[in-house]
Amino acid sequence: MKKNICFYSCLSFLLIYISSSAAIDLDPSGNPYPDGISSSHTDTIVQTEGKIFHISSQDTSNTANKIFEFDQFNLHQGESAIFYDQGVQNSIGCITGENISWINGNIQSRAQNFYLLNPNGIIFGNEASFDTSGASFVSTADYLQFSDGNTFQIKIKNAQDELLTVSSPSDFGFIQSDSPGKIEFNNCNLSFSNHVSIIGKNVYLNNSFIQTNNYDINIAALDQAGKIDIESKKINSIVKNTGWIKIYHGNDEYDNLSSSKNIWLAAGETDLNNSVLALYDESGDGKIQIESNNLNIQNALIASISIFGTSGDIKFNASDINIFSSGIINISFNEANSGHISIQCNEISILNESDLLVQSESGNTGKIDIKADKSINISDIYTIHNLSNDGISGNIEIAAPRITINNISGKMMNMGKTTGDIIISADEELSIDESWIDT
Repeated sequence: MKKNICFYSCLSFLLIYISSSAAIDLDPSGNPYPDGISSSHTDTIVQTEGKIFHISSQDTSNTANKIFEFDQFNLHQGESAIFYDQGVQNSIGCITGENISWINGNIQSRAQNFYLLNPNGIIFGNEASFDTSGASFVSTADYLQFSDGNTFQIKIKNAQDELLTVSSPSDFGFIQSDSPGKIEFNNCNLSFSNHVSIIGKNVYLNNSFIQTNNYDINIAALDQAGKIDIESKKINSIVKNTGWIKIYHGNDEYDNLSSSKNIWLAAGETDLNNSVLALYDESGDGKIQIESNNLNIQNALIASISIFGTSGDIKFNASDINIFSSGIINISFNEANSGHISIQCNEISILNESDLLVQSESGNTGKIDIKADKSINISDIYTIHNLSNDGISGNIEIAAPRITINNISGKMMNMGKTTGDIIISADEELSIDESWIDT
């Protein structure tokens, strides 16, 4: 009997030890995600202490660009990766192996800029978090180009041995390959203390929230050969604007993207479905900017809001835009001015109880400016309003060769102490039916 008690006690201890130390994160099919952090490069040192990975470098010659090279990089629930990079300008973690990275733990860095790069793909789970002092860059790019023209190939092992530049990375480069290069966020709630940039071939936010205060959120996708320059907000490619950004099924408690500085999205196809993009800008120099071949906004809210300062602009630049049951609003309170809503496209449809609103409590309002090279279809929506209680309201300007305005159940209205104009310009065809237009 004593032997049995001893056996079961040992077995229980073993099971407890395994459950507390083994990787337990499973994908939707029930298979375990890749686990562990390892490096075969002599300059990158990975030391494991329980569920903590201590990551340091033997190379002390270049504090401008410190490169950590990994065969694999994964964090399961409860695990942490601590980069010892205090005083480093650019801390660059690159994965040279063949697997995706699964991040469901905590990443810590004290560098001015932290880079996590895996061309195979990166997936974030609901326990992922970043404790980074500087700006964070997550990318599936194939190479980095530096401001002095040097390049660093991420998948080539020991490439860091040839990198002597002290310049900072300027472009994220992509080559034509079969690698999916996907970045995916699943049920994440991520808060950053500095700028955050997410650059992949395709980017997905599923029930996920990304927030930063007084800093930028940049998301760009490119699945063709080319480069993305985050600082100047440019995609340089022969075939521009390819790749997907999908933000969908937002959590009612949070905005999917929330910033008090700038939000920039650039891709070939951008889908915002049941999602919220919010800019809380007090300085007036921030904006929400979306550049895409196709922009689909469905059951979504895009809002620029300020309580004491000028609210930032909302700008769309796309080929085809579809807005369905969604709100695009730019609001400032107190005596502050509101920014503009500016839409430039080839064709646009605004449908099914959507709202476009620019409003200031006591200040002046910006313009609602919709321009299309081919056509504008505004049908079955609720309102297009430009309102100021005590200030000057800006113009509502709608221009395209062909314009259809049908069944605005509320109003297309411009109102203020001094009221701006409503200007509708169509060179070829103008149809207005069952709509109330008032200024």
